[in-house]
Amino acid sequence: MKNKKSIIRSMLDGALILTAYVFSLSALEATTDLNSPKISGQSELESKLVEERGKLNDRIGKNKIVHARISQDKKESSHCYKTPQGEYWVVLGADDANISTLRHELHHLTDDDVPYENSDASFGRKLKYLFWEEPRAAIYAAKD
Repeated sequence: MKNKKSIIRSMLDGALILTAYVFSLSALEATTDLNSPKISGQSELESKLVEERGKLNDRIGKNKIVHARISQDKKESSHCYKTPQGEYWVVLGADDANISTLRHELHHLTDDDVPYENSDASFGRKLKYLFWEEPRAAIYAAKD
C-alpha cells in the first residue's frame, strides 16, 4: 500500500512541477509581449528583420535566406519553419506582430531548431522543443 501511495505522490509532484514550468514560461512570454513595440505592417517587419537578424548574424549565419510575414489569419500563431529548398520563414501571428515575437522566432534559427514546413514532430522532438528550444528563445526575446 505504501508503494502505491508513493507512486501516486510522485506522479502528482511531477504534474505540479510541469504545470509550474509551463505557467512560468507562459508568463515570461506574455509579459515580454505586453511590453514590446508593435510592428505595424510588412515594410516595418522587413526593416526590423534586417535589424534583429544583424544582432544574431554570427549565430544565424550569413548564408541563410530568411523571409518574414505577418499572418492575416487570426487563428495562426507565430512560428518559423524551413522550406524544402532550405529557406526560412518567420510568421508573426496577427495579434503577435511585435519586436519580442520577432526576436523569439529568429532565435530559433540560431541552432537550426526549426521544423520543416508541415512536418510532424516526434515525441522526443516535442520534448526538446518544450524544455530546451522554447525557453532559450523566450529568454532571448525578454532581454534587451
